[in-house]
Amino acid sequence: MLEDCRPGSDELSVESTDIESATRRSETGPPGRSGDEATDSARGVGKRRARPGEERYDPLRLEARGFESIPDSELLAHLLAQVVEEGDPDAMAGRLLQHGRSLADVVSAPASWLRDMVGLKDRGTLALRLLWEMAARLAREEMVQTPVLASSAGLVTYCKVRLSRERVDQVRLLYLDGAQRLIVDERHQTGTVGAVELYPREVLRRALELDAQSIVVTRGQAGRSARLSSRDRADAKALDRATQALGIRLVDYLVIGRDGYASYRAAESCATSSKAGGQRRS
Repeated sequence: MLEDCRPGSDELSVESTDIESATRRSETGPPGRSGDEATDSARGVGKRRARPGEERYDPLRLEARGFESIPDSELLAHLLAQVVEEGDPDAMAGRLLQHGRSLADVVSAPASWLRDMVGLKDRGTLALRLLWEMAARLAREEMVQTPVLASSAGLVTYCKVRLSRERVDQVRLLYLDGAQRLIVDERHQTGTVGAVELYPREVLRRALELDAQSIVVTRGQAGRSARLSSRDRADAKALDRATQALGIRLVDYLVIGRDGYASYRAAESCATSSKAGGQRRS
């Protein structure tokens, strides 16, 4: 009698197979994913957790607000939010700007300083370095749209962006064609803090190779105020004589410092004016 009440052996086999298959599917997850991956997905492992107030970084909200209205600290926080996985971007931005003098100081700061200040990792330091390089190239594009000497402000802006944040002294050369348009901007020499060499023979050789008609020399003075030293004046005078002999014009010799620049031509003009004034009075 009991045997007549049990399901048939074939039916029992089908039900057992279905239960085992369902169990395996729940353990292994969808096809193509391992059991560990499915379990991690269910637990939220591997997903970046949303930070409090993260909706502030929504691009549509920022665009509606107007990017130009965002203060430096918040702008930096928005950038950091795109590249850091842990930490509070607002707190990080605030600390960086507190210890750096400006947004430019932070963006151009050494990776070691960024790591020490807020624990910024390679992805974050790279993002800031790329941003600074983009700024330099944008400044260069603005400069080359017109003859270089027609926009002295554009020339100085580019040189400041390119050189003022360097960690060691550096000499760059801008070679111009007959229409005063930039042919190429090249690094001539990299030195140490407070010392870098200028080699007039190499400058002239390169000018002849490029068929350049004029040259602008720029020297970055790492971490210091812009000042023409006696060595700068001597180098500029020697190069000026050498270029004139070849029919090439030395437009100027600029020293770019952390907070400004000094011009050899401007200094010579002032000296000449002072001398002429003294002669008239005598």
